[in-house]
Amino acid sequence: MKKCVIIGNGPSLNDVDINMLKGVDTFSFNRAYIAYDDWGFTPTYYGISDKITIESCYDGIEKLLETDVKKMFLLKNEKISTYTPNEKIITFDKASKNVSWLRNKELFGKYTIDTIPNNFDTIPCIRGSVCITAICFLYLLGYDSIALIGMDGSFKKRPDVKRKTNKAMFTEDNDINHFRKDYFGKGVVCSDIELEKALGNSVVGWEDVKTKLSFNNYMRISVCNERSNLINIFEFLPLEEFLKM
Repeated sequence: MKKCVIIGNGPSLNDVDINMLKGVDTFSFNRAYIAYDDWGFTPTYYGISDKITIESCYDGIEKLLETDVKKMFLLKNEKISTYTPNEKIITFDKASKNVSWLRNKELFGKYTIDTIPNNFDTIPCIRGSVCITAICFLYLLGYDSIALIGMDGSFKKRPDVKRKTNKAMFTEDNDINHFRKDYFGKGVVCSDIELEKALGNSVVGWEDVKTKLSFNNYMRISVCNERSNLINIFEFLPLEEFLKM
């Protein structure tokens, strides 16, 4: 059994004893690196797939290159290209809105952490959630047991936001949608996506993942937060039990 815990950034992450994850393969995203010192470890994998959010993460990405993170899965752009070639960085382009290739059993475990290419021109796995991107890369790496924590699948509108074109900038350290108030805090810029659309895409994306994976028995996904709306899609399994498997 090859296990990985995907660490989402929702408020329910504060319900988790993060110390349980030391020494466990983990996948984290976006601005979660602001908490790595508090956690006492750097996740095994890091990913980011939004072209605007990534602009607020350059400093964090540079610092992560100096840590023991094994692989960083980063959306291609001009700035990221200045960090490559680097054995820790795998870049990718968004290509398709579905994850149909999860039906392809020949792709499961096709690569190891040492043989996976450092560039993917097409990674057909983006649909409302960078965590779904992670599922696809973990599929390629042969992980057969996945736990989801801190993935609430719910958002509330914030009053402290200034909008311009397709960007949103926050004016206070008052993030009610993530596990830290300063996650999308004062001065942070991210994509300005309608919440209803984002939630809809995310739910459809996860349902798509479940449907495609039902065609094989290679990957089991469990939700380890009772507060997560994904509990209606995947089985619930306490994190302690998952880690004991």
